[in-house]
Amino acid sequence: MRRAIPPNQRTGAGFGVPACDPLAAALGNASLLGVGYLLLRRRGLAFVAVIITVTLGVVLAVKIRETWFECVVLVWWVAVTVHGWYLARRELRRPMSTAAIPAALGAAPYHVPKTSAVRQRLIAAVVTVPVLLAVDTLRLEAESIERKAVEAHRDGDCERALSILDELWAGHRVTNAPLTARTEAGAEACRLLLQARQQQWHDRLLAARTLQRYAAHPAALWKGAHDARADLLLAQAAVELGAAVSGEMKINALRAGSARLEDILKEFPDREREAAKLVDQLIGRLTPVTPGKSPAGCTNSRYPVKCWTEQGTLRRKCYPRHSSNAATSSR
Repeated sequence: MRRAIPPNQRTGAGFGVPACDPLAAALGNASLLGVGYLLLRRRGLAFVAVIITVTLGVVLAVKIRETWFECVVLVWWVAVTVHGWYLARRELRRPMSTAAIPAALGAAPYHVPKTSAVRQRLIAAVVTVPVLLAVDTLRLEAESIERKAVEAHRDGDCERALSILDELWAGHRVTNAPLTARTEAGAEACRLLLQARQQQWHDRLLAARTLQRYAAHPAALWKGAHDARADLLLAQAAVELGAAVSGEMKINALRAGSARLEDILKEFPDREREAAKLVDQLIGRLTPVTPGKSPAGCTNSRYPVKCWTEQGTLRRKCYPRHSSNAATSSR
């Protein structure tokens, strides 16, 4: 009867190569790079493990950047780690002689020599520990970047927020995909705010509509968008009312300004004082109509703005509580 050769001195196909320590195999596979399979001389499994890891990483970073898919990757990490341990333990327990051996001898587990086990564990640790440290570092770094960008966004400093978010790179997207997805939504909202600030110099109404889109964005954080939009609309109303009394007075401009103020007060009732001030400024610039000079009903095209304001129409539409003051100031 041939003597049974301990598993710590053989491989799956022959003899002379030490078996793998289970802890080393598990630690090596925890790198998600198939190191434990390589220690077990399972190159095919190592190749498949790396391909699956890369595929999951790409999908996580590009396609499905959600927490539930991070859990899928975590399950994969646990699975390959446990599988490495299981394969190494099974190799150590399998009988090695082709001849019959006593049941007691075959059932007894073998152990990898201490020096060999330590060497294998060091090899696995050299790869796995840096990988795990890099993952944790990148996750913490991504959280710090997001926190700084959120603070800048809340303060309305979107230029600084976007500059901070530019520090995120592919490593952050792989290790903390849900967070980078949130930061992209915040960057989109910030770009809307910056766009509105550029538009206000040449088109206030367009800027106000952009601010409205910003305020409706799920990632909008700046609380001043509401007041900024009201300021833009009030400024536009002031321009329209001013056009009604500069040079040849235009009834269309006055009506546009009046309609603008009505819309402002419907959406921003807390800005009534500013709107009333605009009307007072307009009335102060108008020359009172002399009784008897204006035809009944104010149909004469020479007096459209004067008569319309004199009747208090503008103030009654927008400010019913001030209608009596309008009549007094127009006389």
